[in-house]
Amino acid sequence: MKNKKRYLGDVEIYNEPIFHDDRGVFIPTEIDHHNKQTNISINTKAYTFRGMHLQTGEFAQSKRLKVLSGQIIDFFVNLIPGDEYGEVGHLRMGPGDVIVVPRGYAHGFLTTCQNAMVQYLVDNEYSISAETSINYQSFELIRQIVSNELGNNELVISDKDAGAAISQTSKISSNTFGFDIYSNTVSTTKKKGRS
Repeated sequence: MKNKKRYLGDVEIYNEPIFHDDRGVFIPTEIDHHNKQTNISINTKAYTFRGMHLQTGEFAQSKRLKVLSGQIIDFFVNLIPGDEYGEVGHLRMGPGDVIVVPRGYAHGFLTTCQNAMVQYLVDNEYSISAETSINYQSFELIRQIVSNELGNNELVISDKDAGAAISQTSKISSNTFGFDIYSNTVSTTKKKGRS
């Protein structure tokens, strides 16, 4: 059912078909026994930002995110101790595009149109005590992309996400990577040393 998988580090990306006909739209979604919950995010306004979120400890979650309609830019940050700690990635996604973000990564997205609908499948229960939010402005790449996309438009963001602490994580690594699913191109920037 799905196209060939690609990987950016531990992050998996692929596409599942969405079927359109004169009756409307049919959207199949692959499910496995690891998923504990499904969530759907309906974003009526363009330039809505949700993130950067993760759960920690025994409630850590991997997320399988699928765009059902509209367009988004997805962001993920590796917060797993090791050589790739602090790497920031981004992915432009449209209908049928899927990204699987592993446990230990912060995740968020920006809508680039009205009425973007996104489905999440998560492999662990929600726990408010294990939830962490990191201000997207903590990460230079994310801040730049959001700023460039916004232009003169206003960012739609929750008080919780806007008020999240600014982390020093982005200063740990200057490695970034991105993928444009439409042109099948990966861009990577790696610099020696810590920024």
